[in-house]
Amino acid sequence: MNSIKCERRIYNFKINTHTHEYGQLILPLHGILSIETGYKKLKLKDDSLFFLPPDCEHIFSSKSNNEFLVLDI
Repeated sequence: MNSIKCERRIYNFKINTHTHEYGQLILPLHGILSIETGYKKLKLKDDSLFFLPPDCEHIFSSKSNNEFLVLDI
């Protein structure tokens, strides 16, 4: 990936696991996202900012209404 992609994303209750070759900067606009890596287990809220490095397997889901600004870097 030779660019930055920026999107508003909404997550649901379905538990997802994956990895990607690019990093992500995740900025919560509202709601909570549960995210787990091999190093941390977090609840991202609107007072959070999270950088997910490339090739980092992660598990994520949300049980509430939410909206996030996500930059694929």
